[in-house]
Amino acid sequence: MQKFNEKALVLQDACLGIMTKVSFLRKNIETPGSRPHALSNDNWSRVRKTVEKAFPDRPDLSAVKGFETFQQGASQVCDELQDIYLTFVDLMDLLDASKDLLATALHGTVHFRTEQNRVVIAHTMNLFTSFVKLHLVMDAFSDRRVLTGLYAAAYHCVHGSSEPQVARVAHQIQDFEDPLKRLINEVEAMNVAELLFDVCLALKPAVDTYLHTEGLRQKNMLNPTEEAGGLALPVRQELNVSHPKLSLHAEMRDAHRYMIWTIYVGLVTPELMLREDRQFLNLFNTVARHYLLVPVFRGQTLNVHQATEELAKWFPPRGYKIQPPKELRNLKKMFKDESKAATVNCGHAHAEKRSYLRGEMANLVSLLMDTPGLVGPKFPMVLTALAMGKAELRWYFDHKSATTRRDRQKHLNLSDFDDPYISTLLGLQDQLVLLVREFRRYVSVYYIEYLQGAHRTRLARLLEAARPHLDSEGNAISSILSGLLPEIDRLDVAAPDEADLVGFRLDWARCVACFTSMQSAAHRPAPVIELLEAMDRITTHSRFVDDIEGLLVEYGELSELWWHHDHLALEFERALNDTVELPRSSYSNGLRAEGIAHFTVAYMRTAACAMENISAFCPEEQRQLGDSISRYVEDLMGAIARRVRDLVDPLYAQLLFWSDYLQPVQAAYRLQRIQEAKARGEEVSKEIPGWESHAYRVDYIKDLVVTERNLNRLLDVISKTPRLVVNDRIFAPKEFVRRELQRYVEEFIASVVLEQGGDGIAQPSVALRRVEALVAALQHTAGHIPLDVQKLVRRVLFDQALDTAYYVPDADPDDPDAAPLVSGGTKMVHRFAAFYASLVEEMRPGGRNAGVCFVEIQHTFVRMPGASGGAVDAERYCDAAELEAVCTLVGPHGVRVIDGKLLELVAAKVEIIKQFMTHNMPLLERFRAQHHTPQWSQPVRSMQGLESFMACSIVIGNALCLRRLLHDALAKVQSERVPFLSETVRVARESVLDTFADVTELVPLDNLAQDCGIESPLSDARLRHAIQHISSAATPDVWTLLPYAWASCLLCPQWSQTRFIAGLDIFTGNEHVIAVTIRKLVICMQPPRDVNTVNPTVLQEAFRSYMKVASFVLLRMKMFDTSDFAAYPLRAMTLLLEKFVGECPFLERSMLEAYMPYAILHNGTPQTLTLTLTLIRNPNPQPGTSPNPKTLPNPTLMLILLMLTQILNAKLIWTSACASSAPATRPSPASKPSRRLRVRLRLRLSLSLGASVRAGDSQLELGGWGW
Repeated sequence: MQKFNEKALVLQDACLGIMTKVSFLRKNIETPGSRPHALSNDNWSRVRKTVEKAFPDRPDLSAVKGFETFQQGASQVCDELQDIYLTFVDLMDLLDASKDLLATALHGTVHFRTEQNRVVIAHTMNLFTSFVKLHLVMDAFSDRRVLTGLYAAAYHCVHGSSEPQVARVAHQIQDFEDPLKRLINEVEAMNVAELLFDVCLALKPAVDTYLHTEGLRQKNMLNPTEEAGGLALPVRQELNVSHPKLSLHAEMRDAHRYMIWTIYVGLVTPELMLREDRQFLNLFNTVARHYLLVPVFRGQTLNVHQATEELAKWFPPRGYKIQPPKELRNLKKMFKDESKAATVNCGHAHAEKRSYLRGEMANLVSLLMDTPGLVGPKFPMVLTALAMGKAELRWYFDHKSATTRRDRQKHLNLSDFDDPYISTLLGLQDQLVLLVREFRRYVSVYYIEYLQGAHRTRLARLLEAARPHLDSEGNAISSILSGLLPEIDRLDVAAPDEADLVGFRLDWARCVACFTSMQSAAHRPAPVIELLEAMDRITTHSRFVDDIEGLLVEYGELSELWWHHDHLALEFERALNDTVELPRSSYSNGLRAEGIAHFTVAYMRTAACAMENISAFCPEEQRQLGDSISRYVEDLMGAIARRVRDLVDPLYAQLLFWSDYLQPVQAAYRLQRIQEAKARGEEVSKEIPGWESHAYRVDYIKDLVVTERNLNRLLDVISKTPRLVVNDRIFAPKEFVRRELQRYVEEFIASVVLEQGGDGIAQPSVALRRVEALVAALQHTAGHIPLDVQKLVRRVLFDQALDTAYYVPDADPDDPDAAPLVSGGTKMVHRFAAFYASLVEEMRPGGRNAGVCFVEIQHTFVRMPGASGGAVDAERYCDAAELEAVCTLVGPHGVRVIDGKLLELVAAKVEIIKQFMTHNMPLLERFRAQHHTPQWSQPVRSMQGLESFMACSIVIGNALCLRRLLHDALAKVQSERVPFLSETVRVARESVLDTFADVTELVPLDNLAQDCGIESPLSDARLRHAIQHISSAATPDVWTLLPYAWASCLLCPQWSQTRFIAGLDIFTGNEHVIAVTIRKLVICMQPPRDVNTVNPTVLQEAFRSYMKVASFVLLRMKMFDTSDFAAYPLRAMTLLLEKFVGECPFLERSMLEAYMPYAILHNGTPQTLTLTLTLIRNPNPQPGTSPNPKTLPNPTLMLILLMLTQILNAKLIWTSACASSAPATRPSPASKPSRRLRVRLRLRLSLSLGASVRAGDSQLELGGWGW
């Protein structure tokens, strides 16, 4: 018996290894991709059927179809199935060795007392249950017969004889058809029933205490605060009054194991249930009521009550050696009643146990986190809590798929087997394990001092008293006893990690086996019994010194739960999606107030520790299992990261809502709501912004508070989670979350410019506010995750605004094949660029955005009241504030892309202009020669495509105006964000502007200046580069005719369809932007060396040519304004020349007056820009009635208006209503005064500098005034 413990450990390890190998082989065979060829070859189906039918004998296969090919491949079949067959051989040998050692141990031990020979009992029963499990695992291997038969047939084909052990293996495999029945016969043959009864009877007090949850609560078994002043002392609490020598915590630590032993003993030794004292039967039924399934191995379970009911069908057999008492003769009915009771009660009983453990373990975690020094003295309590938690968690997941007989299904309450707080228990289990690992040194040091102090003092006294009774045990025992104290003395408190007491425990286990054996009389003297009891506690405490990790793996780690990873994933999802709502007081469970989402990380560590399942007997499983666990952990971490993202998204939405709620426009909305409520006679709410922040208004921001709380709880536990090592990979949860948030920011910013609920583009200011709200939401994560939010958002914005395919025209501007390239895509900047290019292109007459006009005085594009229904509300996108938002989002590199897209549009329109010029070049030359002759209009009327030419010029002008606005906005943003850089570039450009004679030398500086929003009136390198391949493709003579082509546009019929709005100084068809087109294209069409500030004669000549020809054309059109050009706004068209002069460099108003008489220019302004007063007469005044005083004009206002007319020498001109739509057009003589008359006050004010100030139209309606 001395070496029983070593043998038992070796055999138990071998049993676990063989079961691992059998489970691995079975899994591979059941997996289609790894199934052996011998089982998947369809040509050998008849061979397999014949072999399985004749098993365990070897049949004659010579006449079986497919045997020829099987015989040819017999060698490969042997190689393929040899590992499986040899595993079966090893399993049979292991069963024989285990059976022999169990019989020796049970028959050789005189008595079983857990306080004396706990180690012998543990090794014996662990080996016994492993012996039973081997049979059950082998029974689950459904292909064992055909595999053994195929190997035997293949071996015979290769060697010509049978394999030596195949007959024994085949017959034993055949016996596995009914494993429990076989086990009953084998155990009965061993004659150990009564000895097993003694073992179970010794375990009964611990089992009874464990199953009484309320009794454990009353004992405060897991509550260290009950010890008050004894907190620093070791835990010492007896099991009960009847068993004062049994440690409560030590027994509760193994009580779950005791119950599994009891069930297996009852199933394989049913004769114990027939005892008249019914002690074992009562114990078995008590335990079985708490189980529907008992674990076998790796997720395989055994239905206890189904097994007992099957047992009752044939046991006891007729003529059995033991006749049961009369009341036990109907075992079938008794087991049926027990099955029903278990179905009804076991779920509720374990739910109560889990609730108890959650509360106690939460207190333990809180206490140990606050006072880590208590880990040492209270380590037995912590270890017991871990053991009980592990047992309940394994019971829960074993029973997640619990089923029972159909007639008992109605008694199965599925809610008892579904615990919404199971994640809390799993998380607390994980936290306790981490706490012990963190403070394990405290535990080791504490118990080293305990061993060298109180334990050593007592052990020295007990050894001295027991030595006279142990002298007869031999020299080996004496040597062991004399070495116990020196082994304790060698421990060093300063180096607890170097302690090694494995030999100390093995030596004492040999002594225990010797003292309690049948051949020894040493167990009878009281000193020896006292020594045995003392050493039981000492050896237990010795494991607290050097085997803490082993204890955590045994009692704390949840590696067995891996085989329920499907159910784990479901519970993980439920915990991850858990949210804590308000108010807290509605929760009955105090733990629920904090939710369970922060326990999700425990699922990852649970999966990571599944690598403990790998056995040295099956090393090939490591790679396969490691890859599966790695993928599983990666999926869990990805789910957590996505959950963080899902919580950030509503937080962003809430922050955006409340930030929008504080916008100034909300004041107008609030006033409108108050007015509407008053109109309906409802109570008016006059709450001002900020009212929702009051404590009594917290319900209004409930969603925001809840989202913040749930996000912070999850992030807090992620931030505290260390890296996980799984197989050959390292997982960092914080890195997963950071990457997911990075992807979220990228996707968000890529779509931030999209209009919500549609395909359009959102206002840039709205997009900017969204980004700001996103930054605010992400700031909540920065406190937990190493995330530089500002840097991340800036980098993503940079990526979304950068187009690396965009050609930067710095290298070779003379390359005619080089053109700006803007790649398409779904980036934010591409959406902006496409939108603005489309907006500008469709502003042409007849386009979708016809009616959208560029208004210089407002520095924006405006949709006019008469615009088409599909026209874009341009002010929402082109206002200065909106363009500044665009520049803030995309930066100068993004503005380059938008600028490039607009220049691409300009280049396309310049190509059309070139085609027009080339096609009409003879007519343009005639027009240049005849514009001052009576035949001045004939060449123009013969031109083809003049309307298209004018439309292209308008589109180009709109694009260039939008560029100017964009650059102005960029300049403002740059001056605010990088003021020193912007000012430095401006000063540098101005200082070197006159230094260079060639404009190509200014291109890099010009590009840099445009990136800062600084424009030059004389150079535009990017525009020049955009159209260079077009301008260089045509003959130079073509471009010299450009001024005459634009002058000919004045005769285009489109002018008759436009209307001049004096108050805004615009034409409704955007004809006024042609001046910008002329200036820019004339400059950029000239050779680079002619464009400099020193010799501007070429530009002056081109500008003067247009000014001269346009003046001649307008004067001649004025001569015929009553016939051919009556519908043309000639007076307003003269202002186009004045606008052109103001737009172009080198030109002054005096130059224009050389071609256009001053009187016409001077008279055109007051005739066009007027202040309008509308008088409405009563069309049908009733006789004898007087006007309504309320509708009469204000006398004071009328007096002021009359005084203004006298002071400013104004004229009153009566015009009809039809003329109001075209104020610059001469009224038709046939028009008569209508019912609406307008009094126009023509105001003119000349300043000392000679400039004219033009006032816009303002209208005053005076209704009901009869005259």
